[in-house]
Amino acid sequence: MTTLLTVGDVAEQIGVSKEFVYLQIEAGLLAHVRVGTRSIRLEQTAVDEYIARGRHAISERTTRLLKRGR
Repeated sequence: MTTLLTVGDVAEQIGVSKEFVYLQIEAGLLAHVRVGTRSIRLEQTAVDEYIARGRHAISERTTRLLKRGR
């Protein structure tokens, strides 16, 4: 069975803010699924893969998103 996590769960697990998790999702660095129209869930395996790649590796797109305020 697949474990689905909230954005808050992921932020706590990897030691970053929820905003940072949203930016990583928006940049395409964290795979996610939408539940309904507003909720986002992430599979534990996707989070584990992200950590293995280096969780603080910020892409150019994430940097641009941070500069423009999302």
